[in-house]
Amino acid sequence: MVLDFSDFGYPSTFLCPYDELITLFQRLRFVAEKIQPDYLVIEIADGLYQQETRALLNNPLFLKTIRGVLFSSADSISAISGARMLSEKRLNVLGITGLLTTSPLLMKEVQCNSNYQVLTSDQLGNREVADLLNL
Repeated sequence: MVLDFSDFGYPSTFLCPYDELITLFQRLRFVAEKIQPDYLVIEIADGLYQQETRALLNNPLFLKTIRGVLFSSADSISAISGARMLSEKRLNVLGITGLLTTSPLLMKEVQCNSNYQVLTSDQLGNREVADLLNL
């Protein structure tokens, strides 16, 4: 099952009031849980400094539902910085992925300057990574 905020009448969550954003998250989760999935994968597509993302990441109910995070980034500095921000919120950062994995240099920069595992798109589909994600 794939759900999106647009399934609930929201063309965008940009400037969505805090209470509505949290209610929308709860509604998405409620509908998804009806099919009793093994996992819920939640994508937050805006940057960590976006008002709506910040609201979710400061909400105890939302944070309580997260068992692990894959942080996607386009460059090494943003990857390390963003993953650290999430780690400081006591989120379990399982790895870094994203556009930076198309560059061996950027991947090496992350590996040499942090303890975060870098996961390419090919790795995200293999059994070892699936086991890592199976919290």
